[in-house]
Amino acid sequence: MQRGWIVSQWKTSPNARRAKYYRLTPLGRQQLVAATSRWERFVEAMDLPTTLREHVHAFHHLGGVARVCLYDNFKAVVLRHDADGAFYNPKFLAFATHYGFRPQACRVRRPRHRGD
Repeated sequence: MQRGWIVSQWKTSPNARRAKYYRLTPLGRQQLVAATSRWERFVEAMDLPTTLREHVHAFHHLGGVARVCLYDNFKAVVLRHDADGAFYNPKFLAFATHYGFRPQACRVRRPRHRGD
């Protein structure tokens, strides 16, 4: 079934259950690129209140929230790294939980990780 920007199809999932899968049509992909490519905002601070406020603006502009958001280890989000991985700011984790996304910190000193 196709209605504009998304196509859906019933298939069998990896756990042998019936599931409906969705994908963007070419028109839907064009619309997504057009809608997201124009998002720009400039701020004078990278503190926690500014970060949270700008996330909310982005979610409204984009019409939803991504499942995973990638961060370049700034202190409003990532407090430090240790052997177990990133240690996130608890207030930022509460915000992420509220909005239903998972933060993912870039690996330290791995510039190619950004955008993977």
